[in-house]
Amino acid sequence: MASLRNFLILTFFGLIIGQAAYSCDDWFKSLKIKNQKNCESKCRIAQTDMATYLCPQQCDILCKNLNKSTEKDPNFYGLTDDEVKFCKANPVTCAQAYKSSWEAEKICLSLYINSNTNDESDACRHYVWAHLLAEIFGKDTARKILEAHENNPKQDIKEKAMDLHNNELGLKDFKKDQNSTPDKLVDLFKQNLKNKNLKIIKPKYSNTGGLP
Repeated sequence: MASLRNFLILTFFGLIIGQAAYSCDDWFKSLKIKNQKNCESKCRIAQTDMATYLCPQQCDILCKNLNKSTEKDPNFYGLTDDEVKFCKANPVTCAQAYKSSWEAEKICLSLYINSNTNDESDACRHYVWAHLLAEIFGKDTARKILEAHENNPKQDIKEKAMDLHNNELGLKDFKKDQNSTPDKLVDLFKQNLKNKNLKIIKPKYSNTGGLP
């Protein structure tokens, strides 16, 4: 019974991810973006509906794979090998972790109009996601998920160091406030910005304290 239950859960989770991938792939193709120049900005402001409203969160991946098909690249979401292994072994936890990443994205978009790489919005996503994961699973499991996510041999060393630092800061602050509302998480993030505790490779808002 347990093995059947796990198989069904894993199959369901796979269908969710797979359907989301193909929906976003079709949505992106409908935008008819021809080249990499300004691809992400055009993608992020494109119109969405109920089936594709999360797709702009994947614009970085979609633009990197411009003119490629998800049929050729089934790992559409760019999961690391460690993430794939973790998800196979822990399908329910994996689904919850993925859902919480959407929540982190939503919280940070309340501060930053776009989700970019290596700037304050990137630091926000990692900090908030780490904190949310710790609230749901505890720090040990949260750290396993975060480390699996960052164990990508293709990732730039500086970018990885930034992400790991901000992840760890989110886990550390979990000790201070274990039941944070979105507003409290935003306040904690702002406090860390003010105190310059976050690692940011390419700050965009240095003149305004890290906020737009």
